Amino acid sequence: MARVLAWQARGHRFESGILHKLPSILSIGGFLIFGTIQGTKDFFGMSTTKELPAYKEAVLRDREGDLKKEWYIEYYPFDESKNQLIRKRIKVPQSLHSSNQRKAWANKKINAINALLVKGYHYPKKSVATDIPVSQDLTINQIFDLAIIKAASLRAKSQGTYKGILNKFREWLGERANKGLELIDKRTVSEYTDFLLSNDLTAVTINNQLNITRLMIGKVKKAEYIYINPFVYDKLTETESFSNVAFSDKHQKMIEEYLKENNYPLFIFTRIMYYNFIRPKELIELKIQDVDFVGCSLTVSGSVAKNRKTNTIPLHPILSMLIDEYSSFPGRFYLCGRHLKPGTYKAGQNAAYEAHREVLEKLNLTDYGYTLYSWRHTGAVRSYKAGTDIKTLQFLFRHASVTYTEIYLKTLKLNLKEIQFKSY
Repeated sequence: MARVLAWQARGHRFESGILHKLPSILSIGGFLIFGTIQGTKDFFGMSTTKELPAYKEAVLRDREGDLKKEWYIEYYPFDESKNQLIRKRIKVPQSLHSSNQRKAWANKKINAINALLVKGYHYPKKSVATDIPVSQDLTINQIFDLAIIKAASLRAKSQGTYKGILNKFREWLGERANKGLELIDKRTVSEYTDFLLSNDLTAVTINNQLNITRLMIGKVKKAEYIYINPFVYDKLTETESFSNVAFSDKHQKMIEEYLKENNYPLFIFTRIMYYNFIRPKELIELKIQDVDFVGCSLTVSGSVAKNRKTNTIPLHPILSMLIDEYSSFPGRFYLCGRHLKPGTYKAGQNAAYEAHREVLEKLNLTDYGYTLYSWRHTGAVRSYKAGTDIKTLQFLFRHASVTYTEIYLKTLKLNLKEIQFKSY
């Protein structure tokens, strides 16, 4: 849709047009919506003639294409506290090694930033205790839009899932989503739960969806756009629980022997999963330089990790010996690159999965629920049964809290209390 931009002394102001949809690929913490779009009211009930704050659009500074230099995105939002435009920069990851990769990454961010600036996002004055809470002015739709933006740090697949869950609740609310947050109370959530039950969803799925909705609204609260999170719910009884499948001792030995003889790169791949609990999608992103062969540790960076946090964990002694020969490769090589061998090219997303599936078929083990992930599950089972305490497991699994570790152990049927039967 065409937009008319009139540049003025302090920047440019949005005159007409409607931005249909807030992008959900970037989190710009600290922004508030100040002005209005023609034909609508802003969050604070100001008139439709109120102009949006000035800004300068985001642009890529590509250092004349020099990949050795740090590229960055530059933009100028309005800061109410200083009453002027302020310079902001976002670094382009230097882990992106080609010009096309960096430009593709930057363009997504630039589009998101500019969409927010056009919408009226800016840095507000510092709040004081007597200020009117923002939550009194935001509608549920606006809160959900912000929540989706705040989810931008998640993986693309998770972003899509979380966005879909929020939009399902939004769709169920209908016109009520244009009202304030006070509409969401325990009764409303209970009615929504009944709706989900009527769609033949399992208790586990419903609990997950309700929890994700609560967490997403919590992200908006954490950013201080709202001051309460009214989304509370009663957890449904889980009559069925999903179980992860670990290998039996017999089948584990059978597969290990076959891999050592017929596909040693896949054997090493499964060893890293088994001994250090690295996920397949994380593993294909790791490089030789992420392994400290002298200090016997492995670093999973936030750009690779599922939880987006950088963690360094000790290498299991056996794994350390198995991959010691990899230390002779250049640091920029992928640890398990193409064909799952160290190299300059990354392995395909499904390369290890497909190779492992073929092994299961070859050994007639396709009817047991085993997957490539079973190596991580099996390592967890063996470690737990060997007496590793739950705090250590949390650290090694790189879970955010012990609660996640307990849930994971539950899926492996490992957190049952030791029961001593008496003779009877």
